[in-house]
Amino acid sequence: MCTDYVCGHCQFRVESRDYGNLYLMDAAGKRHYYCLPNGPGEEMRLYQRLTGAGEDYAGLEAYYQSHGGNEGDYLCMSCGRQTRRDPARDALRCTGCKRMTLLHSAELEGKPCPKCRQGVFTETFGSIS
Repeated sequence: MCTDYVCGHCQFRVESRDYGNLYLMDAAGKRHYYCLPNGPGEEMRLYQRLTGAGEDYAGLEAYYQSHGGNEGDYLCMSCGRQTRRDPARDALRCTGCKRMTLLHSAELEGKPCPKCRQGVFTETFGSIS
């Protein structure tokens, strides 16, 4: 499910996904994203494509531990830039202004808007994916 947070003053909108952005990395460290709502086999198909392995659930689990993760949606409370970060692998530093002021998008309710600095975010229903 997606939830939108909207500034009551300037209408700046931030989307938050409750399931995050799942990925597996290839040997070079590039992240390849997959979505569980598309079916439980998508993760296995991506694992097979990246490694050349057959259908091996134990291998997939081990590969996920070393090459997988889940990026959350973050908002910089200094500059308003939206970014995805995996707190298990990435520094929670803004990719724009480089400040350590990222806040997970699911925590925006009642927080001040970094764009206009006058309104606060309220939660609105987004969509189901």
